Amino acid sequence: MPTHRGMSGDWVELVYQADKDGNRRVVRMVYEICTFQALRDQLRCKEIWVVGADKWRNPAQDLPTDFEERRVEHYGKLRKPLDPTEFIDSMREEMRIELEALYAALPTCSWLEIAERRQGAIKLVPLPPAATGLTSTNPPRHPPKGHYPGQWNPAATR
Repeated sequence: MPTHRGMSGDWVELVYQADKDGNRRVVRMVYEICTFQALRDQLRCKEIWVVGADKWRNPAQDLPTDFEERRVEHYGKLRKPLDPTEFIDSMREEMRIELEALYAALPTCSWLEIAERRQGAIKLVPLPPAATGLTSTNPPRHPPKGHYPGQWNPAATR
């Protein structure tokens, strides 16, 4: 059975199981799922491509054929600088400004807790029922789960 990088980590324990004699066997369905997920991930980032497909085509075909000759025009249409250092510097500055704004806003967010925890550092505090905007005078416009439009009258809940 061919191996690939999609069979790493937790997948190894699931793909290979010992039979009653102690021989290592491949669980075919798990192997196929693992393989298809690896293919999906590689298609999404264009590490592999499908010949003749549009969405999943060779990334070399994504650029216009005259890209190099008309690079200045293409970058102008994208409103991006030709110099990669200038582009990276502007992105870093934008990220710095946004992260500073986030850092300044964090202490005022009563619905958010950030602390060292085993189950995760970020915890969102549930909103009180009144904060949802739904009251007996303002019922939801859509029927609750399990009800059909003909069975449910929002005016009757007022």
